[in-house]
Amino acid sequence: MRLCLRLLLAFFTVALLSAEELAPDVKRQTLIVYSASPAGISAALQAAKLGMDVIIIEESEQIGGSITNAGNCLLRPADQRIIGGTSKEFFDRIYAYYCNKFGQDSSQAADTSANFLKGSRFEPKAALLIFKQMLAQQSGIKILTNTRLLSVQMGKNKIIESVEISDSNNVSAILKADVFIDASYTADLAQKAKVKFAQGREAVEKYKESFAGFRSKSFPEKFGTADKNIQAFIQPLILTQRDGNKILIEKPSDYDPQNYKAELTSIKNKISRKENVLALARQKIPNGKIRFEGAVLTAENLPYSTGNLEVRKKIAEKYLNFAIGFIWFLQNDENLDESLRTEAKTLGIAKDEFLNTKNLPQFPVITEGLRMIGTTVLTQQDIFENRFKFDSIAVCATQTNAYPCSVIERNGEFFYEGRLAITPYPSFEIGYSAITPKVSECKNLLVATCVSASHVVWAIIAEETTFMALGQAAGAAAKIAAESKCDVQSVDIQTLKRTLLESKAVIKNPPEFTANFKWSPLKPKVGEAITFEHIIPKTKSAPVKFYWDFNGDGEVDFTGDTPVATHTFEKNKNHLVTLVVEDKSGRRSKCQSILVKLENSESSDYFLDTENRESDFCTFKTNVEITSANEAQLPYFGNNFKQDAKRSPGALYFEISSENLRGTYTAYLNTTLSGSATSKVIVEDDSGKTEVLVDFKMPENPYGIIKIGTFKNIKMLKATNDSEKGGVTIFDTYRFIKED
Repeated sequence: MRLCLRLLLAFFTVALLSAEELAPDVKRQTLIVYSASPAGISAALQAAKLGMDVIIIEESEQIGGSITNAGNCLLRPADQRIIGGTSKEFFDRIYAYYCNKFGQDSSQAADTSANFLKGSRFEPKAALLIFKQMLAQQSGIKILTNTRLLSVQMGKNKIIESVEISDSNNVSAILKADVFIDASYTADLAQKAKVKFAQGREAVEKYKESFAGFRSKSFPEKFGTADKNIQAFIQPLILTQRDGNKILIEKPSDYDPQNYKAELTSIKNKISRKENVLALARQKIPNGKIRFEGAVLTAENLPYSTGNLEVRKKIAEKYLNFAIGFIWFLQNDENLDESLRTEAKTLGIAKDEFLNTKNLPQFPVITEGLRMIGTTVLTQQDIFENRFKFDSIAVCATQTNAYPCSVIERNGEFFYEGRLAITPYPSFEIGYSAITPKVSECKNLLVATCVSASHVVWAIIAEETTFMALGQAAGAAAKIAAESKCDVQSVDIQTLKRTLLESKAVIKNPPEFTANFKWSPLKPKVGEAITFEHIIPKTKSAPVKFYWDFNGDGEVDFTGDTPVATHTFEKNKNHLVTLVVEDKSGRRSKCQSILVKLENSESSDYFLDTENRESDFCTFKTNVEITSANEAQLPYFGNNFKQDAKRSPGALYFEISSENLRGTYTAYLNTTLSGSATSKVIVEDDSGKTEVLVDFKMPENPYGIIKIGTFKNIKMLKATNDSEKGGVTIFDTYRFIKED
């Protein structure tokens, strides 16, 4: 049965809107957003703030996409400087929610932080509350949940004229709008509009991508070739160890331990490397809960994006049973160590989440599906070489998200294939052309989630903070296109950029200026005034604030608003001087530390960057592989850090030995991460060996310097992840400041 628009509302049981409420104001531009995913919500909010009437069509019962429905509630942007606009507001509101409810100094508030970004870890129910609050503040947004998209009516000249929708009672209606945004994970609206998409992995030759195609070198004839595989979906479960909020895991009816053969191999390898198999601390969210990612199920997801509702339900059910079965496997399989099974048995389903779906997620996280072949296709070159775009609308800086694409057998064992370890992962700009279909296919549609990108790029951009940024840009572009009565491909880029900047979105790469500096005289004397000057690079975002540390102790000795500072050293030694610069938006540069040598100096401070093992004051050894610099990590204290993440305590170490640290020295180290874990530092000096537990919560100084302690005649310093509280970081740079 089909009803016209003005008769529709009486039949929509979820939205509970009147016909007058649903009908758009003919004097205002109208927008239809398909999917109340984070990208869709962001698009709707932006468009409504600009004066559009917005209708969100959501197929499921609940808004929020994978964040509220699939347990995707632990987000890890690698650089918080790229978070702005709607996504920044969301994270700020999450953090404020926990502070207001439990206190700013509470464990709940502390547990919201990942990579320094407060509010990026949260409970799904908290995220749902925040999304509802944000949407409720915009009267121009109407939401239809439990609503299916039946068809798309294309008019002349490649314009979508209307869409046909149906509610849970099979009551249908026709809706019209000026512009449409597909923010779904499956591109349903765009598919029905006949926009072309890619699925599977491209070959290396397709876009000249070294990370493309099949990835196992055990099969050299296949390496780098194209196939139909995509990343495995993941099905996080919200678990807890608290008895009062725990539902015990039950064995699924279709449980088969053979389904976890590849996972068993992976577990054995982790144990041999002394890694923590469950890694519960790494996956914690507030209120004693754990967002447990679990095992990987490959190849079962290929029909999902193009399948009908029944196909998707069956695939979702398979992933859910697989995830629950993996917990049962961990708790009961006799091939696993008893200690691992005992730890796994402490876990149960959190009974205060997903109340409408029996405490279980509604669908898996759609890590990859269809990828639009749009006006421009983002490729590996856009990650590393072509990082700046004239039409930039968002910035991506996330860790590689690629999950395995298949399971392979080798010598009787099963292994995952297809993970991409793209490091370093620099921030790169995403141009507007990546969310626009080809003009020959559709002229009033924007695609905010299944954007135009290769499989390699998708491994990085497929993260909700990026989707929210793209959704916000799509919402702004929809307003401009409707108001200007132009195709979405013809939107004025400068107007779009200006609109996004006014909405506090981040559309340009963070400042890459360095904190390099020079001084005069070049070899000063004790008591002589020295002029320090920041070397200003060529950049549009020039620094406006300068933080100088002349004593090497991590305390700001001088804050200036010009690049010049004057200082006099009173001790006759070589002094370690450190500078951090800040632009007008409050974003800071990498930290620069340089040893200023005094004429006839009698002693010296010392500085060691772990990426540069050549040192004239110490010998340095480690069992950690040192990788190249990562521009995305800020605050940034040297050229590298090492996060152990999954290693068992004591598995990693850095050890410094020196005969030059004669006298009294204060030792410091740096970190780029924040959290509740610790590392152990062992220092050997005249008094013997001293163990120091270093809390790697971020210090308040802008340099990230953490004091270890003051020692006499240091012989050896060893930093390990051997800590009862869960060590997770081996540190990046070390400094020894001469005190006597």
